[in-house]
Amino acid sequence: MHFNNVLKNGRCTQFVAANTVNILTISAGASMAWSSPVLAKLTKDKSYSPFPRDITSPESMWMGALVSLGTAVGPFICALSTERIGMKRTLLLSALPSLFGWILTASATSIAQLLVARFILGLACSVVFSVAPSYVSEISDSKIRGTLGALLQVTLTIGMLLAYCIGPYTSYVVFTSICGIIPLIFAVCFVFMPDSPYCCASKGKLEEARSCLVRLRDKAPDQIDEEVKQIQAEVEADKNGSYRELLCSGTQNLPLFLGIGLAVFFQLSGVTAVLIYAETLFEKTASSMSPDIMAIIMGVVQTFAALITPFIFDRFGRKILLIFSGVGMAVTMGTFGAYFYIIENKLINEESLTYIPLGCIVGFIFTNSIGFGGAIWVVISEIFPGHLRAFATAVCTSICFVAAFIIALTFDDLERLLKSSGTFWLYAVFCALSAVFVEIFLPETRVSLPHQLWVMFLAQCNPQDGFIVLYGK
Repeated sequence: MHFNNVLKNGRCTQFVAANTVNILTISAGASMAWSSPVLAKLTKDKSYSPFPRDITSPESMWMGALVSLGTAVGPFICALSTERIGMKRTLLLSALPSLFGWILTASATSIAQLLVARFILGLACSVVFSVAPSYVSEISDSKIRGTLGALLQVTLTIGMLLAYCIGPYTSYVVFTSICGIIPLIFAVCFVFMPDSPYCCASKGKLEEARSCLVRLRDKAPDQIDEEVKQIQAEVEADKNGSYRELLCSGTQNLPLFLGIGLAVFFQLSGVTAVLIYAETLFEKTASSMSPDIMAIIMGVVQTFAALITPFIFDRFGRKILLIFSGVGMAVTMGTFGAYFYIIENKLINEESLTYIPLGCIVGFIFTNSIGFGGAIWVVISEIFPGHLRAFATAVCTSICFVAAFIIALTFDDLERLLKSSGTFWLYAVFCALSAVFVEIFLPETRVSLPHQLWVMFLAQCNPQDGFIVLYGK
């Protein structure tokens, strides 16, 4: 699916709305990568630091990990807010903690204040992963849902690249202030965007849902009657469910298992450790290239991979990209571990391996970005019915970032225990297992409506019920 096709057939408003909501994702990307250049400069340049003392190694780990912890806590607040006030207002309100977090970071005079700010920024990031994918999924028609969903990864990587490019070459306050402007831009732009028609219909606001569809499909009111009826029927069918259904129903156990499995394997690949400690990690290699430049190259490749993903997302499907991603990450992480093993045991002259670490990380980031980095959030937003989507996405997102918090906080300890070689070999094993998991358990969700996916899961859990739903016999 190419973008010129996306902009045809009344899809321009969908494209604009998806891009606007993802301005917030740029802020989230900057929040996550912010620690990479800042930690590197705090340990090398005392004049850069706004704090009265040096930051300790455990404090630096907490600085990187607390954003993930905040992102793990936030989804349940987001789910409650979405249910009470709707998706659009929840997304708009998320600009407040984001802005406050950046202000608190820029004005920090103690490490404790900075750690609190990092947690608040994590709370703001949670909206990006728990609400934004569902919003994009619900405003998009099925033929471009994957393409628009993949934009989340594009804008996330742009935010990270912004941090890698600006952070090393500006002061602490200037860098943080630039990041703080982003949520303001989002709030000003997104206020003009339509709400989710599914969300409006679920609250009994059928005329508002119709109005949103008219804008999103760029059609006359009488041309969207059929889709309004379809949404209304799905909403009515969804009213019979409850949160208990998500945890106790055999029909929902499978998609919940898939969502949690994808989220956990995504983090066990080690991607969080690589992204938030990039420059510190590059300093441990024997490369002659500056860690700042290596991080920027990594960010450029990540953004490039995210940019090409929408072009292949709906063409090849989610499953094949996830399998390719898992295998590619396993190979590159395994090679990176072998590099560190050679360096640790001095088996070969380090100068002959100058470009190996950058090549491994670039390969890892590329294969991660075109698969697990973007696809899992689209898949998670697709595999649950509307009445469970907000809560289910909250559960998956929370568990994902609990895993990210653990990975980020224990990275230093893991390296001391297993050395760098053992750490990256362990990540490689999990990457390989992720490909096996996808091959065995995940159905292809491309061009499937949420109701069709629900029937598929129902048929797998109870073939007789699935047959009845499909054929009415």
